[in-house]
Amino acid sequence: MDALTATESCIVAVCGLSESDRAGWPARCGRTRLHYRFVQAPAERYGVPWQDAQPDILLLGERGWDVGTALLHALPWLRQHPGCGPAVVALGISESQADALAAQGLAHGQTLAGDCTDDELGRALMRAAAWARARVEAGFADRPGEAWRDAQVQALDQHAIVSITDAAGTITYANDLFSQISGYERGELLGHNHRILKSGVHTDDFFDEMWGVLCSGRTWQGTICNRRKDGSHYWVQSTIAPVMGSGGVPVGHVAIRTDVSLLVEAQKAIANESALRAAKTAAEQANRAKSEFLGRMSHELRTPMNAILGFAQLLRMDRTGTLSPAHLAQIDHILHGGEHLLALINEVLDLTRIEAGKLPLSQEPVPVQRLVHDCVQMVRPQAQSRGVTVDGPAPDIPMPSVLADYTHARQVLLNLLSNAIKYNRTGGEVRVRASVADGMCRLAVADTGPGIAEDKQALVFQPFQRLGQESSGIEGTGVGLAITRRLVEEMSGRIGFSSVPGQGSEFWFELPLAEAPGDSADDDTLSTGAMPLDGPARGARIVYVEDNPANQRLMENIVDSLPDVRLVCMSSAEAALAYIEHERPDLVLMDFNLPGIDGLQAVERLKQEPRTSGIPVLAVSATATAGAAERALAAGCAAYLTKPIKVREVLQHIRDYLPE
Repeated sequence: MDALTATESCIVAVCGLSESDRAGWPARCGRTRLHYRFVQAPAERYGVPWQDAQPDILLLGERGWDVGTALLHALPWLRQHPGCGPAVVALGISESQADALAAQGLAHGQTLAGDCTDDELGRALMRAAAWARARVEAGFADRPGEAWRDAQVQALDQHAIVSITDAAGTITYANDLFSQISGYERGELLGHNHRILKSGVHTDDFFDEMWGVLCSGRTWQGTICNRRKDGSHYWVQSTIAPVMGSGGVPVGHVAIRTDVSLLVEAQKAIANESALRAAKTAAEQANRAKSEFLGRMSHELRTPMNAILGFAQLLRMDRTGTLSPAHLAQIDHILHGGEHLLALINEVLDLTRIEAGKLPLSQEPVPVQRLVHDCVQMVRPQAQSRGVTVDGPAPDIPMPSVLADYTHARQVLLNLLSNAIKYNRTGGEVRVRASVADGMCRLAVADTGPGIAEDKQALVFQPFQRLGQESSGIEGTGVGLAITRRLVEEMSGRIGFSSVPGQGSEFWFELPLAEAPGDSADDDTLSTGAMPLDGPARGARIVYVEDNPANQRLMENIVDSLPDVRLVCMSSAEAALAYIEHERPDLVLMDFNLPGIDGLQAVERLKQEPRTSGIPVLAVSATATAGAAERALAAGCAAYLTKPIKVREVLQHIRDYLPE
């Protein structure tokens, strides 16, 4: 009886009773001596009356309306006051509903069968009332208990995004953090479907899978991208639990979410970085493969060209005087065709080196006057042969200096001049003009040719595009302008053109002005005049390491022009190393692409051996890349000559390195 007296001040809110149950209820509850009231009106299903009364015990009956629905509508208040809500005694609920009740984390809950006896009900209410009294005495339910409730609400709002919806997804509750992250006021969320946050990032299959899980009564977990009111996106890690009704179908959903936008962005950055690394690795591998292929192709193409052009040059020299003018003209055709093919090989390799970022540049002040003069003089024979006049700037007009690589700047201007001459009309004119503006010097080359059709102008700087001139009979590769553009860009310049069909074209390029004028680079083209063939000491010995018989015969013919100079040809580096160490010749000519030990390894061995380290070595290779030349010079070669060789250049180097 003392226990009954101790709890008689507890208030019980009773929900879910029919009229007949309500009449007999006082007798069933009377022994507990608890104060109780009925909560039965439809509007009260949302928990408003018993929330206002702040009952100690919430008794849910088995008839009238679904217990799961009662819990769903009660949850917003219970969630806002965790640990402070009433003890729950539920009659006649299913096992799954009991699990759902426990899953909500209510402070105290009991379930009884719908046909329980009065004693069983009384004991359950007594236990609930005792728990309520103990909670009051501990200070957890000290009405109004605002400090505790505020702290708990604040902790929940700061930790998670919470929302409750009905079965159709209409929002019935949203906490403060939900409003903050979505940008919507609470009133803008309540009563609206969750689709208001749909970002469009996920597919319909994504949501079909989510709803399939929820409709089966299972909890769904996943990462969702939502859209804020301002249209921006945010990512949340979501756990959505269905609230199951007595019919085994969800009557609503409770969603707990965590903002993971920063984590998702970090994962994207890591994935992008990984993808970039993989792409970079693949590009580097492809670039190495391309470089290796080009090196091999260069060697394979230059090796036969060496024999063709080398022997043709020897024939053209006609030391015996036995060749007729017709024969000399035929040799000139061979040389011309070979040089054109060699130019094509060089252009393709140049374009590849530029694309691979391996183009060596030496930026220095280059006087424009000297650049234009040199280039105009070089193309005059070509212009005269086609009946074209080349008009350059007046020599007395002062011109600035530009910051450029002289060799490549000359290559650019020569290509534009050559095209202006090739694609001009007989009796046409080519004009070269220079101007300065905005820290740049512009060189423009205008012609009076047929111009470029408008539908082809977009292809002008694309490689291997001849713009309809393939069958014109004019030699060309379609690579020159692509190389020209890349060269100009590598020198921090710009290039462009204008063209009027039927009137002509004007191509121009701009280079940055140099701060101060400087001396231009000297033209490194070797003289084509006669070269005296005497000079080296008599009895000098040269070893030529070369596995190609045609190249051996070519070098023999070249060296034959030197009096009393003996040439020994060796087909492998192994045999050459043994011979050189024993005989110690005056000069070594070393091919680098050899079977077995290659030329680079052979040079390194010669330089490591004291008996042979002082013998000069000239590399003679068909690999025309800057990297190959650098490796050869680093290994100790005195010079690096590329095939097809220039006879006079070879003779000059032999003269330079043989003893006087």
